[in-house]
Amino acid sequence: MWRRTLVITAAATALVVGGSCIGVVAMATESPASAGSAGSSVATATAPVLRGDLVDSTLYPGTLGYGSPETLVAAASGTITSVAAFGSVVKLGETLYTVDERPVVALHGRLPVYRAMSWGMAGGDVQQLNASLRALGDTAVPASNEFTRETARAVSAWQRAHGYAATGLIGADQIAFVPGDVKIAGVTAPAGSSASGPILEYTSTTRVVTSTVTARQASAFAIGNRVEVGLPDGTKVAAKVSAQSSRSEPEPSTGGSSTDSTVDVTMKVGSALENAETGEQAVDVLVPGASRKDVLSVPVAALVVDPKGGYEVETRSSSGHTHLRVKVGLFAQGRVEVSGKGIVEGLEVVVPS
Repeated sequence: MWRRTLVITAAATALVVGGSCIGVVAMATESPASAGSAGSSVATATAPVLRGDLVDSTLYPGTLGYGSPETLVAAASGTITSVAAFGSVVKLGETLYTVDERPVVALHGRLPVYRAMSWGMAGGDVQQLNASLRALGDTAVPASNEFTRETARAVSAWQRAHGYAATGLIGADQIAFVPGDVKIAGVTAPAGSSASGPILEYTSTTRVVTSTVTARQASAFAIGNRVEVGLPDGTKVAAKVSAQSSRSEPEPSTGGSSTDSTVDVTMKVGSALENAETGEQAVDVLVPGASRKDVLSVPVAALVVDPKGGYEVETRSSSGHTHLRVKVGLFAQGRVEVSGKGIVEGLEVVVPS
């Protein structure tokens, strides 16, 4: 008598839970009777042999949102009198918060405002100031890292327009550098707080997918790598890894020294998702691994272990049941690559129903 042994595997599409990659291989044995024959307790159906591509993807949990918040730290003197509203977007030249009822305006750059800038100075902060003044429309300002006479003129004009004395000296009481247009993600210093220290949290205005993985898993997320994102509605979209940032996890029992590190991965998505107005959503991030193109495959549950330890599939027709020996290849997506005599696209094979 033939012995039907189902081969059930989850190793081909591994699920990452809590930073660990889990692969499962299980064997389940049915009754010694042939499936579909008299006395079998297992109901069966058929599924076709399909031709197509198989990809062994690894699944990671992710979030579709605006990325991890960053904190804006100021070094101004005075008192916070207002802060941009949670969820609002602050663009170049707009007010982030007010100090003593005067606006602190968003200019663009990665360096913080760490000093007051004036004529004769040079540096990366000055270059950011010049670039922002030019972006605001004053193209006479040089595209350099030097605070020139033209920079001083433009700063004085800007100060008059915003209610400040036109001194040509500009610093943290008047401006704050942020990487670009930002979305307010939290307020750290409400009205009445000191204007020196953390003021607010912000994110990008562009929707991205983020995922936190272990340092070992991060190699699959090299910058520029392409991944696939599974959305809650079942659709899948392409994405590209754009950034990584490492952080350490403290010892859970003591809260002390770091014992493991994780990596926050950021992935850019298409424009349709970038501009979507919905809130954060849990998504699946599929990182492709091994793949096979244009191969025949069957559901993994269709495999039968023969008496010699090889693999077969079972077919049935009006004339009875037939067992065809197969050679197996890649396991992925709940299917397995098969080849062998008589195995053709569209052939119906027996599977548990």
